[in-house]
Amino acid sequence: MSTFEVTPHTDDSGTTYLKVSGALDLAAAPQLIQEVKESQVLRLDLSEVDFMDSTGLGALITVRNGAREKNEELELLAISRAVERVLELSGLTDVFGTSHE
Repeated sequence: MSTFEVTPHTDDSGTTYLKVSGALDLAAAPQLIQEVKESQVLRLDLSEVDFMDSTGLGALITVRNGAREKNEELELLAISRAVERVLELSGLTDVFGTSHE
C-alpha cells in the first residue's frame, strides 16, 4: 500500500476535482473527510486508491451524506478495482453511481 494523498486538480474544462491515491483506511478516512470539507470539492477521482476498508467506505458515505444535506451530490469520477470491490460487496455501487477506470 502506498502513502495516502488527496491532491486538487483542474481538468481542461475548468472543473476542479480531488485526486485520491493510496490506502483509504482507518488512518486516512478522517483526512479525506477533512479535505473535502475544507475544499468543498465534491468530485473525487479514486482511480489510484489501492486499498479501501470499511472505514474508507464510511468516509465516502459521510461525504455523500454531507453533500446531500446541502442539496449537492458527491461525484466519483473514476474508481479503482479496490474501491469497486468494496462497493460491490457492500451493495452500494448504485448508490454512488460509479465508473471504473
